[in-house]
Amino acid sequence: MINPYKPPSEPLAFSDDGELVARFHLTRSQLEHAKSKFLLRKYGTRLTILSLAMVALAIWVPAVAYSRIPGGGYVTMLASEGLVMVLAFVCYKAAIYKPSSRIDLRLSEFGITPGVECEFRVEARKMKLTSSRGDFESPLDVDRWQRTSRGLVLTVDQSGFWFLPKKAHFSTGGYARFVREMKQLAPT
Repeated sequence: MINPYKPPSEPLAFSDDGELVARFHLTRSQLEHAKSKFLLRKYGTRLTILSLAMVALAIWVPAVAYSRIPGGGYVTMLASEGLVMVLAFVCYKAAIYKPSSRIDLRLSEFGITPGVECEFRVEARKMKLTSSRGDFESPLDVDRWQRTSRGLVLTVDQSGFWFLPKKAHFSTGGYARFVREMKQLAPT
């Protein structure tokens, strides 16, 4: 049985002209990871303010509930904490729903969906992505890169990113060397 979450194990042929090329299959897990990192970077301030408000509510609501309900005890405190957790979940989802939808739409325009095979190449200070939807390119800008535990999130516009997973076939042999050589090609 073929595992759809594992990149193919057979080595792919690369040209010997020194180009930086990576070929990979994207999984749902990789895309969700990259999307969450992109959202945290792009909307970090909004989420931080929301987190602080939720912490304040988590302290204030149980204290008020405990002091206002005579003989309240642990049941009142647990119920109010549960209410605050549900409220926090709804607020977080509401805060990222529209941006997340825009990102999903932009990714589908790039043809970046779970299970798709992509080719990422770096040429002449540009990044190029080939997917099922065609060829796309973006400037090679180190300031718009975000390293994660699973790969590299490359911001290409306001609501779009490309993801270069660590588990891919690289023309340079490995992920670390590929990223190092990419960084050397980037304008300073």
